[in-house]
Amino acid sequence: MKGLALIVRYILIILLAIIILAFAIVNISSSTILSKDYALSKLEETEYYSGIYQEIEKNFKNYIDQSGLEEEVMNNVITEDKVKNDVNIMISNIYDGKNEEIDVAEIKTNLNNNIDEYISKQQGVKADKDAIEKYIDKICEQYKSTMTHTDYEQQINNAYMKIMKYINLGNKGILIAMLVLIIVIFALCHNRLFKGISSVGISILSSGVFLTIANIFVNTNVKINTITILNGPITKSLRLILNDIMSVIAKYGYWMLAIGIVLIILGNLMDSIKYKEEE
Repeated sequence: MKGLALIVRYILIILLAIIILAFAIVNISSSTILSKDYALSKLEETEYYSGIYQEIEKNFKNYIDQSGLEEEVMNNVITEDKVKNDVNIMISNIYDGKNEEIDVAEIKTNLNNNIDEYISKQQGVKADKDAIEKYIDKICEQYKSTMTHTDYEQQINNAYMKIMKYINLGNKGILIAMLVLIIVIFALCHNRLFKGISSVGISILSSGVFLTIANIFVNTNVKINTITILNGPITKSLRLILNDIMSVIAKYGYWMLAIGIVLIILGNLMDSIKYKEEE
């Protein structure tokens, strides 16, 4: 019977390690990429707003060169505050499901006024209204494109809401499963409290080992700082977020290793002392 109880205890230790690992992964995800506040803080940290503002102005300049107009028609068409507001609209659409549209009316008005003022200064030049309208529409499309505004924000939010629902339910299930496993492990230790503590320590240590190895594997095989996507500001923010997530995983791993080792040593030491006293 003792042998069977030992086998069952080891199986439960493995299951507890898996549950603890799942708990860590869920909490890491919830506190990083699945958190709106986290996303906004990382955009601020990487100066994303000023970066995307400069990217938009650069793209506008390319259209100016093609149109034959002077650069002055783009003066004060957009501001960094508007860019920041529109980025926050996109973030809210994804995380909060607001489904708010980016307003380009202000851009159209400012650009129309600048073009009218520019044409009025050019003697003998007739304005091609259709060409101007097409040009303004292209500028607005380019603005949305550079902002990486997507028609799929609602679908992304739907997926996000489902994930958060499952995470909230999963967290409760994980905590209950963790508590039940710990109780059963202690019960199988035949009231030897410190043996139970040592067993729980093994589970925590195992989870810490997995996270640490996963962190080393990713950092060794994936060159995060070489990842490039869409444009400079997005690439910079993505790299920071990925590096930050790997850093959080590493911290969880190290803490679990430390806690696991302490519990194992403490549990075995105190159990040995108690066992000798009983003898």
